[in-house]
Amino acid sequence: RPRRCEGMIRYLRTAPEALVNAMLVSLSLTLALFLGEWLVRTFAPQQLSIPLGATVDGIISQRPNIHGRYAVPGVFDTTVTINSQRLRSESEYGVEPPAEVTRIAVLGDSFTFGIGASDGETYPAQLERMLRETVRVQVINAGVGGTGTGEQARRLELLVKQFHPHIVVLTAISNDVDDDLDRGLFVLSSSGEVRPRSLQELTAEESETQTSRNLTNVLPGYAYLSQH
Repeated sequence: RPRRCEGMIRYLRTAPEALVNAMLVSLSLTLALFLGEWLVRTFAPQQLSIPLGATVDGIISQRPNIHGRYAVPGVFDTTVTINSQRLRSESEYGVEPPAEVTRIAVLGDSFTFGIGASDGETYPAQLERMLRETVRVQVINAGVGGTGTGEQARRLELLVKQFHPHIVVLTAISNDVDDDLDRGLFVLSSSGEVRPRSLQELTAEESETQTSRNLTNVLPGYAYLSQH
């Protein structure tokens, strides 16, 4: 150890001053970051979340192929899995339901998706376990946080119908009215008819938000840091 210290001292004496300064700055920054991390974790713990958000065909959805941690200190600490079909599930679903199995699709917002619940604790997952005591059933969790009934109607048409559910359950929450007003996915004509807005209109409004979200999601280490 003394020899190593002497060697380091000799190296620092002979190294260019700029290199020594750069090493000292790097060391200082590293120590400051570790100290800041310790202070935040000790005195002001932060929410840890998975970068879930995506917009597909003008509607809010989840990014595919995600498995990570979602936690709020002192409230919950959960595991969230999104399959390649943008559904909260640890497995994939065939386009057709298995033989003699009743397939149920559950639509809704974060209450259905299960913010604060791990994969097997969401209400669609518990519904499947309860029903399986008497019938052969498969329940698809098609919930997406932050959506209203308008968004969920579009999601049914664009994504969920392809899985040919026998039953569709819509989970309505009081704040869906506000979500529908904010998103404006449907419009009321002068004649009193309700029609969905075109995909071109929706994607044009989302383009700026979606571009910034895509740039954020590809930053190296972003997903890891947000969960840790």
